[in-house]
Amino acid sequence: MQAKDSQTPCVLVAHLGYGTSATKAVVAVLPDLPFSAELHGPDGISVLRPGPVEHVPGWTGGPYSRIPLPGVLAPGTYSVRVVAEGLDVRSEPFVVAPERLQRQTMSDVLAYFKAMRSSGEIDRKDRAAQFWDDPSGATVDARGGWLDASGDTSKFLSHLTYTSTMSPQQIPLCAWAMLAARDELAAHTPSLTPVLGARLRDEALWGADFLTRFRSPTGTFYTGIFDALTKRLEERFITAPLQNSVRTTRYQAAYRQGAGLAIAALARASTTNTDGDFPRSDYLAAARAAFTHLETHNRDYLFDHTESIIDDYAALLAATELARAEALPHPQPQAETVNPIRPDAGNDSSPLRPDAGNDSSPLRPEAGGGSGPVPGASRAAARRRASALIARYVRGAAAPGEGAGAHGAQNEGADGPPTVGLDAGVHGARDAGAGARGARDAGAGAHGAGAGAASGGPTVGLGAGGRGLRGGGPGWFRGDEGGRPFFHAAEPGLPILALLRFAEVLHDAPEAAPARATALRAMLDTLDRTASVANPFGYPRALTQPLGGVPRESFFFPHANETGYWWQGENAAIASLSAAASSCARLDGVSDEDRARLRRFADDQLAWITGRNPFDSSMVQGRGRNNADYSSDFPNLPGGIVNGVTSGWSDEDDVAFLPEDAPEGDSWRWAEQWIPHTGWFLLAVAAAG
Repeated sequence: MQAKDSQTPCVLVAHLGYGTSATKAVVAVLPDLPFSAELHGPDGISVLRPGPVEHVPGWTGGPYSRIPLPGVLAPGTYSVRVVAEGLDVRSEPFVVAPERLQRQTMSDVLAYFKAMRSSGEIDRKDRAAQFWDDPSGATVDARGGWLDASGDTSKFLSHLTYTSTMSPQQIPLCAWAMLAARDELAAHTPSLTPVLGARLRDEALWGADFLTRFRSPTGTFYTGIFDALTKRLEERFITAPLQNSVRTTRYQAAYRQGAGLAIAALARASTTNTDGDFPRSDYLAAARAAFTHLETHNRDYLFDHTESIIDDYAALLAATELARAEALPHPQPQAETVNPIRPDAGNDSSPLRPDAGNDSSPLRPEAGGGSGPVPGASRAAARRRASALIARYVRGAAAPGEGAGAHGAQNEGADGPPTVGLDAGVHGARDAGAGARGARDAGAGAHGAGAGAASGGPTVGLGAGGRGLRGGGPGWFRGDEGGRPFFHAAEPGLPILALLRFAEVLHDAPEAAPARATALRAMLDTLDRTASVANPFGYPRALTQPLGGVPRESFFFPHANETGYWWQGENAAIASLSAAASSCARLDGVSDEDRARLRRFADDQLAWITGRNPFDSSMVQGRGRNNADYSSDFPNLPGGIVNGVTSGWSDEDDVAFLPEDAPEGDSWRWAEQWIPHTGWFLLAVAAAG
């Protein structure tokens, strides 16, 4: 598809309309000349005040002008007319109504997940799933769950487990997001709970039932079932694949490889008001067993035996949800099971081969989960992980426009995180930052969480078109031990949401205030970075670092990265940031100005996904206009979200959606549906309330 430009003037709108309480804007595409704009609606015609006509740095298409709409509009159908010399264009009609986006999308999204359920011959095969390169013939009952994508019938907790900072959360994230979305509706849009609450719960329990089955005798989870993209039943094996569909005997999942979110999803499922295929007590028992095991053995399952930020935020969410669930009354759990298909397949017949690791490896059956959960362990672990994540936040120290070398970006010894007192309020997040260098190693005590000196972070370039920002520029999370900035193609909002969930659940912990402050600062810094260049769509910018390159601010995920091949549209990423921004906007103590900025940012991401983007394409199959087709053999399903927009195929400063210069076999990067996009969109729409 071609981005709209001045040769084809138009007015881009969110195809599915706007909620009455949403931030509403359209984007005009027209030549750079004086023009006027007016809103036509049920109450007549009103004059609008357009923003400047501007090009987005590096993007073909445009120029663009953002045209804000009145904050308060009566329900009805509207259009926007733009008039200039020799030019008179009108937008497609759009609807403004209460709960518009929730009512237009959430039912379809749940129908998509139901259609993506593993069933039929695939499920019959997975009832006795085998392990890759395992001569024992052992099997696991791996029924249920959701298939991964339009063209991939695999089932993954996470599929990039050979990377340190790119593993996406997949099936467990979707189950957790459904339960979180249910709670968001109950809190902020209760009129939709009778319509959607039970459906959200029941679909989440479908995922929880799969996770309860898909566990090893040690207590943790398996990483996935993969057919090497063959679509052949006989090729379905439990494995953790590498690049080029190379399968491995690495079967078990660490926190960052989906196990953390699996614990979080099961713990949250145990607090619902009904059982699935398993009683709620079994969900809690499975979450406890996995947590207890991974607290000792997590690093053993990592290819590099080194934790990254994803381990921190996944383990934080796991421990937080488990601490919450354990504080509630529950029925006594039934006898613990790990669901091998054979009744006699206990530890002695474990599918984990004896030669899969050394004598200390948890892959050996006798290295299992230990003596069971320790009272208060989940709460202590949550505090420790919150401190670790807080300590990863680095305060921006570069003056606008200053460059950076690779050494500057990785010199961890000089990059202390910012400081905030334990009694810091929300405003402290902007002014002082949050966290402490010593928090990660010093544990979760009050001093460790809030003390320490701030010394700023590595110097980075702002990229093309940089504008002056407050302070020394936006901060970022340190992603790994090398000091790389954290950026992610699927879940950049998840560290923020994990900190907020911790502060909500463990509100009496001394780390709660710094966690809340760090989350808000990280979100506001994202807004500042997003506003640092001409950006009428409000599309997020991130501090990225291409493989072998230096940190730079950019709109999209770099093509050169540690996977060796994987980059694609980022609808999951922007939806995760939308959910995080909506959550931050509800915090006490946020200024009216920042609250409005956060809500605008959250709504901008949903507008992009629902059609207000340079390609005038709704990413929600079956809704809006110009839906992308993926493949006649593996068609997209109604209600699902496609991968979306990326940087240019040959120019990474450009913008692209199914570009003509890309090989036909790469169309998946833009047009294929993937369950994390749809799971994150579901949560973002519910949180937008």
